[in-house]
Amino acid sequence: MARRVSDEELLAGALHARIERWLELEGVFTILGFGDVELVGELDWEPGAGPVYLRRLDDGQVWRADIAVTARPAAPGETGARGR
Repeated sequence: MARRVSDEELLAGALHARIERWLELEGVFTILGFGDVELVGELDWEPGAGPVYLRRLDDGQVWRADIAVTARPAAPGETGARGR
């Protein structure tokens, strides 16, 4: 029988997949004050976290960005949170 993942794992995984798809589809994009960048190589993330390698086009420098996606229920008082 398959184990059902927690809501936290499900949400973090879905956000991770969206970020990954966006980076792959975006091609070259501009980061204000930094320059134009492109994804270098394939993304091979562990569930919810991993490095992303981006190349700045004007100098060819490759940068590593460590991205972690976690999720938890919002606490009462956080933006949009309601008590149950």
